[in-house]
Amino acid sequence: MDMQHVVVSVFSIDMSWKRYWVATFSLIIWDWIISLDFEIERIWKSRKWSTLSLWFFVRYWPILQTLVEGIFYFGTFSQSVCRLFSPFPSWALFVEMGAQHAVFVMRTYALYRCDRRVLAALVLLVLAEVAVYLRALTRQFFMGNSPLIKALGHCLPSMLHESDGLLIWATSSAIDVTVLLLTLVRTIQLHRKKDASRSIVAIMLRDGVAYFGIITLCNIANIIMFKMSTAGQVNPIQFATTVSSILTPRLILNLRGANRTEADEATRANINGDATQAMMKTEANFATLTALDGYTGLDYDEDAARNDRRIRRRADDIEYLSG
Repeated sequence: MDMQHVVVSVFSIDMSWKRYWVATFSLIIWDWIISLDFEIERIWKSRKWSTLSLWFFVRYWPILQTLVEGIFYFGTFSQSVCRLFSPFPSWALFVEMGAQHAVFVMRTYALYRCDRRVLAALVLLVLAEVAVYLRALTRQFFMGNSPLIKALGHCLPSMLHESDGLLIWATSSAIDVTVLLLTLVRTIQLHRKKDASRSIVAIMLRDGVAYFGIITLCNIANIIMFKMSTAGQVNPIQFATTVSSILTPRLILNLRGANRTEADEATRANINGDATQAMMKTEANFATLTALDGYTGLDYDEDAARNDRRIRRRADDIEYLSG
């Protein structure tokens, strides 16, 4: 390859990362703006730090990460500074994916009435992904050693080796496909039950199928992109996580919105004396977003009488839903 082609290649790599950043930042900020009113109403009025902390990592961590990356992509820095920055995107992405998968595990666990077998399977998959990702992070290589990249003065993130990237995508795809299949199975099971028409359950099923269907297609496309890309090109893992960083907050906002509706129904039911049914209806979102044990209320039928006293004892916990 002659020098002219090398210069064009390096310049193309630099411009690809900048264009990627502009597209990503625009999508994330636009989604944040159009959903800010729902966020204020359904999230920031909460008094629970668990809710606010989870929301910060799901919504605001990707925004902060993208802002920091933009400074280094467009600014001019020494190579010593760029070397310090280069692993940041991968580690920040690791934190972001951890928060997202925590939401996925909890919502699926709640959807299956806190079945410990489902929880164990999902946790094992997540732990496998964590192990693969940490191994990849220790092996990523710095892109700034090229004299031409040094001349540009812009920082580029470290890149994953092809084998590590494919392993990450395999484990990540396994989690998403597993959750998609579990949600589809649960949808079929609840299709003819009256519980399937309740707003929280309906939203969990609808959002689960739509979200994980979309992200599975993104994973397939990105595996192909990763296999075909050359060193220095935009790491395709970023595209799927951009989709996740937009859709995951939507999952939570939709559930919190359904919780408001269920809370109103609960109030009316309590006035009518049907406290047990009201509690069981509202407890679903509690299990989905925070609790990792207990009855979710997704199969409210002959078990209602048997669980009446236990649910009454959890009235204080259920208060979290409207928080």
